Amino acid sequence: MKVRMDRARSGDRPRRLNRRTLLAAFASSPILAACDTIETLARAAQFTPAVTPVPPTPVVRIGYPRIDYYYSFKTRLQTAARDMPADRRFAPDIQGISLAISTGDNDSLDIPPPMKDVPRVYAQRAKTSAFPADLLMADPTTIGALASNGVLQDLGPLLAREGWFQTSDFTGDVLRASTHSGKLVALPLEISVEMMWRNRPSWEMLGRKVPLSGLGWEQYLEIARRLTLGVGQRPAWGASITATTPSLWSLAWQQGAEIVSADGTRVSLTEGATQRVATFLGDLINRYRIAPPIDGVLPSEEAHLLARAYGLGQGGPGFARSFPANAASAGAFVGGTTWGRPMDAQLAALPTEGRGGSLGVAPLMLGIPRTAPDVRLSLNALRSYLDAGGTTMLTPTKKALSNLRTDAMNLNEEEAAALRTAVETARFLPGQLPLSVLPIVQREFVVPVLRNERTPDVAARLARPALEEILLRV
Repeated sequence: MKVRMDRARSGDRPRRLNRRTLLAAFASSPILAACDTIETLARAAQFTPAVTPVPPTPVVRIGYPRIDYYYSFKTRLQTAARDMPADRRFAPDIQGISLAISTGDNDSLDIPPPMKDVPRVYAQRAKTSAFPADLLMADPTTIGALASNGVLQDLGPLLAREGWFQTSDFTGDVLRASTHSGKLVALPLEISVEMMWRNRPSWEMLGRKVPLSGLGWEQYLEIARRLTLGVGQRPAWGASITATTPSLWSLAWQQGAEIVSADGTRVSLTEGATQRVATFLGDLINRYRIAPPIDGVLPSEEAHLLARAYGLGQGGPGFARSFPANAASAGAFVGGTTWGRPMDAQLAALPTEGRGGSLGVAPLMLGIPRTAPDVRLSLNALRSYLDAGGTTMLTPTKKALSNLRTDAMNLNEEEAAALRTAVETARFLPGQLPLSVLPIVQREFVVPVLRNERTPDVAARLARPALEEILLRV
C-alpha cells in the first residue's frame, strides 16, 4: 500500500463535510448577505435626506346653473383658484347643474327654461342633484330661490366659529346682498359698482384738469353742457342717460331716500328725494339737453335678469369700444366679467351729492349647500377664494382692495383710487329683494319720466300695482 509521506508525517486526514454542515453553510449565506445589505442601507441613510410625503390636493366641487350666461363666472373661479396661497390651494371641479326642460320631442336637447323660471328650476335641481357639491354659485337672480327653498346653509353660525372671518373685513353693506330672511346664505366674491367713463380728448379740451373723484352733480351738469356745445371732432352730447345708468338708486340714496326696505319686502317711489332725482334725470335730457332722447327700448324678457336690471352682459346696454350716442361721458358698472374699457376713456367716480356712494351689485357669490359632504372643506374653500381676491376678481374686502391689481384692469393710480373709493362706499340691494323689481321700475317709472311721458308722481302711482304683485310673493 502506497502511503503519501506528507500526510503520514503530519497525521492529517482528509476532512469530510457531512450533510448537516453543508446545509448550515448554504443557509447562512443569505443571512450574511442580508446583514451586509442592511449595513449598506444604514450607511446610505446617513447621507439621504428624509422625504416628506406630499398630501394630495383636495378637490372642491362647485355647482352652477348650466346656461351660457354663467360660463364666464365658471372661468373666473377656475382662474382665481390658481392664485390661491399654496397652503390652501385646491383643485376646483366646477360642473353645471342641468336646467333642461322636457320638449316632448327630443329630450336629449339641453334647452333651458324661460329666463323668469331659471331661479326656481335651479333651486329645485340643486336640491336633488346627484353632483355632491361643496359650494354652489349664486347671484342676485338666484339667491332668493336658493334660500327660500332651503338649498343653502345659514353661514352665520358656521362662520362665527372661524377666526379668519369678520364682517368688518367686508366693504360697506355688501353682505346685505347675500343675506336672505336675516340669514347670511352666501359670500360675495366679485362685485360691480356704478361709475362713469369720460371721453379723455373731450374732457382735456376743457383746458383744465377735472378730478376723477369728488365731482358734484351740479358741477357735472355745467361741464356736460359745455361739452354738448362742441363741434367738429368733439362729441355731440355731454352725457349718455339710459334706464340703468346713471341709476335712480344711486342718486336717490345720495339724497337720503330709502327706496327699498332693509329686508327687501317694500319698495317706495314716492319719497321726496326719489321724486326730485327722477325729475333731475329727466331734465338732463328734456330741459338741459345734454343727452340724446332715449328710445325706451328695454332688453327682452328672455335676456338674463342681471342684463335687464344693470346692463351686465347679454341684452344689456353695455359698451366696450366706443361711447354710446357719441357722448362725452357715460355711466357703467365696473368690475366682473362683462365690463370693457372704451377707447380713449378715463374711469371716474359717479358724481355725488349729499352723502355720496353709488349702486353696487354682486354677480358672483358662493354658498354652502345643506347637502355638502364636508362642511370643513367648504369653509376652507370659501376662505381661499376670498384670499385670492384682488388679483383676478374685484372682491369686496379691505384686503382685496389693498392688493388690487390695477395693471390687470389697465387702470392708472388715479383711476384705481376712484375705483377703491367707489367700492368702499357702494350700497347694495338686499338679497331678499326679487331682482325682477328693477325691470319693472325701469319700464313703469324711469323710462316714462326720461321720455317726458309721465311726471314722477304719476309714474310712481302707475308702477305701484306691478311692484306689489311681485313683492307679495316674497
